[in-house]
Amino acid sequence: MKHAILSACLLLSASLLRAEDSPRPAHHAPPQWLRDGVIYEIFPRNFSPEGNFNGITARLDELQDLGVNILWLMPIHPIGEKLRKGAFGSPYAVRDYYAISPDYGTEAELKRLVSDAHKRNMKVILDLVADHTSWDSVLMEHPEFYKRDASGKLLPPVPEWTDVAGLNYENPKLREYMIAMMKHWSDPAGCDVDGFRCDVAYMVPSSFWEEARAELVKVKPDIMLLAEASKPELLVKAFDIDYSWPLLAMLNNVLLTTGCANLASRALGTLRVTPGDRQVRAHGRETKSGRLADPAGGSGDQHCRAGHRCAVNVFHARGPQAAAGEAQVDGGGHVV
Repeated sequence: MKHAILSACLLLSASLLRAEDSPRPAHHAPPQWLRDGVIYEIFPRNFSPEGNFNGITARLDELQDLGVNILWLMPIHPIGEKLRKGAFGSPYAVRDYYAISPDYGTEAELKRLVSDAHKRNMKVILDLVADHTSWDSVLMEHPEFYKRDASGKLLPPVPEWTDVAGLNYENPKLREYMIAMMKHWSDPAGCDVDGFRCDVAYMVPSSFWEEARAELVKVKPDIMLLAEASKPELLVKAFDIDYSWPLLAMLNNVLLTTGCANLASRALGTLRVTPGDRQVRAHGRETKSGRLADPAGGSGDQHCRAGHRCAVNVFHARGPQAAAGEAQVDGGGHVV
């Protein structure tokens, strides 16, 4: 019986992989380098003692030794102060898309990080928060760029996201501004980043992303776009990959309710995480507080020693005190 269950799981995995590789009605081809991509998410403030770009550059060889070849930098821009949450605020409450947080360094230091990564055949993508800005954003000079209620009051995109104001993509001038900004960061003559991970991409009109893609490939033909979404239409003309949350939920259901759960537990037991690092993950998202939320329904928070959070979302395993849908890390930094 166990062999039958395992065989079924492997057949399911193989069929899903074949489905992933099957032709889809796309008007663009994802960059070749993405097919062998291993993405590593970095929160610059927590990644190194320096808490800046230079601290990341100094560890590029270490990241390469891990097998990482795509670095995803969480938002690098100044954080808004008005209505911010907590003392630090959320990096997803962006004050100026063209600026770099002074805590992280200068544009020259970002260029050095990208250049040194490229010398190691590694790519760098930026976290793009296109759906909303902080309440004291420089874009507030253009109130027509924002969503409003019937009385004309500016609105957050979600009521609970009180530290940000939603952008209105019905305004063509806003679209022009955002596309020009994306070109700024990806231009090979400038910072030369290799793509963007687009926060809550499903909350921004698909037509905007399609316009952006068409313009960005003129600057960087092999650019990569990752959607924080599971919205098939986004993969037709705009994005190369997405989060595929339904697949995550289905695999969790299979692995946690059949004999395959033991196999998943053993696989997780061989995975090592490092305190302070934001690990590679295929699924999961940041909430506005910076904590991880599990789209499949769990809390999604995984903690490693010294109180650092590590995103380990390969499979969800039940530890002795883990709630359903959570993986736990022991004192040695191992998933249990």
